[in-house]
Amino acid sequence: MLIAATLAGCTRKHAPLSGGLGDNSKDGNLLGGVMIPLVVRSVDISAAGEQRGVFFKLSRVPTGVMSSTDSNPARVLIEVDGPSTGEDLPVETYPGADQLVTQIEMSRTNGRLHLVLELSTDEPPPHHVTQMADYVVVSFGTR
Repeated sequence: MLIAATLAGCTRKHAPLSGGLGDNSKDGNLLGGVMIPLVVRSVDISAAGEQRGVFFKLSRVPTGVMSSTDSNPARVLIEVDGPSTGEDLPVETYPGADQLVTQIEMSRTNGRLHLVLELSTDEPPPHHVTQMADYVVVSFGTR
């Protein structure tokens, strides 16, 4: 359902986190024999009815994804592990441009991406954080 909304053009796309590299390798993790750092290439927010999805396109397949939440205001905190390569990247903030997701913060420390979704509510609504190859997807309004 969310994918249908994405294909229908009901998305909001954000600029990638600075420091990204092009991926021209066959295995997606090496570029000219150099390990590709983990970065966010783009962020898409799509909505279909009461459902909403935030899609983080990564530069490579991560080695692990963990998530937690915080309240007052509600936030979804996501840690995405990758190789300890590339420079640390300071926090960059993007407007969510959405009724639920008001702001997105991204940074990288020691190869780990830190993604924070600031929400317009006091408590985080039901959601799932899923890794699908080189995407991390946060689905809201799902059971």
